[in-house]
Amino acid sequence: AITASRPFLPDSNKTASAKPGAIQFAAWLGLVPGQYSSGGKARLGRITKAGDSYLRSLLVMGARAVLAAAKNKTDTLSRWAMALQQRR
Repeated sequence: AITASRPFLPDSNKTASAKPGAIQFAAWLGLVPGQYSSGGKARLGRITKAGDSYLRSLLVMGARAVLAAAKNKTDTLSRWAMALQQRR
């Protein structure tokens, strides 16, 4: 999914602000609500799904596959993934 996302990412050589953080990238993809702040007060926007739908579907399918594979395992990463699923 990361290699598929490369054509859609902004060029980080143009400006320093063009390099998005993880939350901004997820909001750009339409996976989480956008965050807006003014005067130190953070506000959540809405999930717009404005990003690439193919890339978004690849990430969702990958996450589901990881959770399905982690179900019967006891390693650290699998336990983290299952704990993350329980939080939703």
